[in-house]
Formats: sequence, C-alpha cells, structure tokens
Amino acid sequence: MKIVISCMDRRLNEYLDSLNDGETIFLRNAGANLNGLKTTLNVLLNNENITEIKVITHTDCGAMKTVSKALNKEIELSPLANEVLVNLFKDLKNATSSELEEENTSIQKRLLEEIANARGFKASVEMFDLSKVKFKDKGEHIFTLLEPSNMKYEKIIGKEGLFEHYIIQSASLEEKYVDMEIAINVLGVKKGEIVALDTSEYRKIELYASRLKINPLLKDIELTKRRI
Repeated sequence: MKIVISCMDRRLNEYLDSLNDGETIFLRNAGANLNGLKTTLNVLLNNENITEIKVITHTDCGAMKTVSKALNKEIELSPLANEVLVNLFKDLKNATSSELEEENTSIQKRLLEEIANARGFKASVEMFDLSKVKFKDKGEHIFTLLEPSNMKYEKIIGKEGLFEHYIIQSASLEEKYVDMEIAINVLGVKKGEIVALDTSEYRKIELYASRLKINPLLKDIELTKRRI
C-alpha cells in the first residue's frame, strides 16, 4: 500500500481522487506538512504493508500565503501553528508566496527522505500546478475532518461538493487543530463537519465533537457530524 500526503486545499480533491486506486491511504493538512503529522505517521508506518510514501504540494497554496503573512506580522497565529508550520520558514521573511511554495516542497522532500531512509520505504515528492484545475464555486466552503482512508472524496462529500470542502485528514484530533485554525481564522470558513467513514469510527467522532464544542476556536462555527 501507498500513503499520499497532500494539502487540505479544496481544489485538490478531484485530482487526488484521480490518483486513488483503492490501495492508497490519504493524509491532508495545511501545506502537505509532514511536521504536522508525526503522530499519524508513527501509527501508519508500523503497517508492514506500506511500501511507498508520496507528498504532493501545489502552486497558489493558501498555507504558504498564511506563512508569508505570519512571518511579516500581518496576522497572528497560535503558538502551535507557529511551531508546527511557520517556524519551518523563519529565515524567509522576505520570500514571495511562490518562493515559499518551492521551499516547502524542498522541506517536505527532506523530511520525507529522513523517514524513508530510516524505514526503507520508496519516497517521492511533486508540486502540482493548480492552474490545470478548472472549477466554479457552487456554495459555501466547509472543512471536513476525516481519519486516514483510501475512500474516494466523491463518495464522502459528493461530486457536487468536491470544490467546496477543505479536507483535513489525520489520525489525531490534536494534529487537526492548526489546520482548523487556518481554515477558520485565515480562510474564513464558517462551517465544519466530522465524518465517520465506517461504523467503528462513529464513537471516535462523537468524542471529537464533544471536545470541539468547548474549544474557543470553534465558538462561531456550525459543526455537524455524520457517518457514511
């Protein structure tokens, strides 16, 4: 089996579905950032069936625009967001968003190679050109919290919703906080959902929902939960 790690950007959903062969586990966060997926990777990489990891960054990346604004004090992020994401670029205050995208790809390649060399996996990194994607917004944007899965996004959110949902996908609620912070405070998303992809996950998302209800980050967010 293969792991694909990519950005939560809603414009990638259709492209990533085209790569889904049913034998690929997908992980998503802001910027395709391995530094924000340590817990999840420690769990998944104990699976002896995993033989390959691929990281897909992309152009016109909102996460890198967020990093640029944070470095230049245009926005203030949480200490956790700075630790997990922004500080990776702390010496690049004057870099453009495009330069940060290139640097992010290099950073993720280095982090991935460290993991692959230690565990003996095949590894690759690519930057996807989002100008190849043609889409129209059809509704209000929403963030969707998922566990790692090989299920196609079209099945999870429907074909009509492919370009409306920011997909945050990892095995830890704590690892999702930075991505929700960026979705809510930077991208202006006002709705969120937690999705159980099978019956065994439903108890887990019930726990997630109860914890998120008391989190100040989500005080003005319409949060729902459902199962496939």
